Amino acid sequence: MKQSVSRAHAILHVVRARIIVALSDRTLTPRDLVKILGDVPLGTLYRHLNTLLEAEIIEIVAERRVHGTVERTFGMRPGASYLSLEDRTNLTPEELTGIVQMLTMVVTDAFGKFASVAPRPYKEGQFTMVTEGLYLTQNEICELRDFIRATVAKSGRGPAPDLERRIVGFFSVPDLSEQMITNS
Repeated sequence: MKQSVSRAHAILHVVRARIIVALSDRTLTPRDLVKILGDVPLGTLYRHLNTLLEAEIIEIVAERRVHGTVERTFGMRPGASYLSLEDRTNLTPEELTGIVQMLTMVVTDAFGKFASVAPRPYKEGQFTMVTEGLYLTQNEICELRDFIRATVAKSGRGPAPDLERRIVGFFSVPDLSEQMITNS
């Protein structure tokens, strides 16, 4: 199937970004997704699932008959959580900013839900926030990206007593303030 919707366009919507995060490491039915998302009606969810299917970000991993209808189970397509070279080449600055905003909103939403129910004081390791300026070569940037991908992509791991599902967001961008200081 040829992509008729680009991955970049497909994730430029907060509901679709939330679906991607929900499916990032597991398979779910639409009913499961409605429970997780909470505020998205089933009909709306199906429209967003179809867009993600068209963009080849998610796939149908199973189907079964339930009460005379077919229930589908969705999962991420391998490698679909990263934008391809073609996607990155055709990305406008506005689309790139929009994608970062969508993914940031998903992580912010998860922090808000956590903060509203977590007992205080917060325990060590309950959440992680890191913002750091690093001086890296292009090779080191790629190594960092690959390390994060390998760590995040612990595929095959499912729920277990000693494992806790975490939502992880990571962005890396050149710090243009360095150029502003040296050029003034």
